[in-house]
Amino acid sequence: STMDPQAPDWRSLADGAIRAASFAEPGKSVQFGRFSCRGTQVFWESEHSLGLVNLKPIVPGHVLIISKRVTPRIGELSEVEMQDLFLSARTVAAGIGKVFESPSFNLAVQDGAEAGQTVPHVHVHIIPRKAQDFERNDEVYEKLDEFDARPPRLKVPADSERVARSEEEMAEEGARLRAAFVAIRDQPA
Repeated sequence: STMDPQAPDWRSLADGAIRAASFAEPGKSVQFGRFSCRGTQVFWESEHSLGLVNLKPIVPGHVLIISKRVTPRIGELSEVEMQDLFLSARTVAAGIGKVFESPSFNLAVQDGAEAGQTVPHVHVHIIPRKAQDFERNDEVYEKLDEFDARPPRLKVPADSERVARSEEEMAEEGARLRAAFVAIRDQPA
């Protein structure tokens, strides 16, 4: 029997969540560009990629898939790392869709400063979407551009719309996603 290529691989989703649990141990951290993120932000792990909850999500469920190797540009990833990054994004997006009851997604990559990349570390934004979630559909890209993680001497976004979450809030979401991804594996299709 062959697997439907369009069907989400719930076993891989659960396995990635189980592997990521080791990051939640006290003192663990993950490098994301110049930022050191607490391991509790990691909710998913594959061989070459990690899933991180977002400090300032555009919508609930907005997460990041990052390469484990800190490199700024997609062209610097090996073929294996590139495949893993996008297979990870596909798998995690399916899980986020179930958890956040979202039928659609924006997958966004900003490859280089001129493309809006503010953290020089390859990453894919997974942004769950629902009907009428933005007044104009493409407004999501404007929201994505508003966040700028560069040092303050450069453009600093107004925090009025996107408030940073606490470490506890991000740890809770990471734990919730890990548990939900494992639970999805055991649900009937």
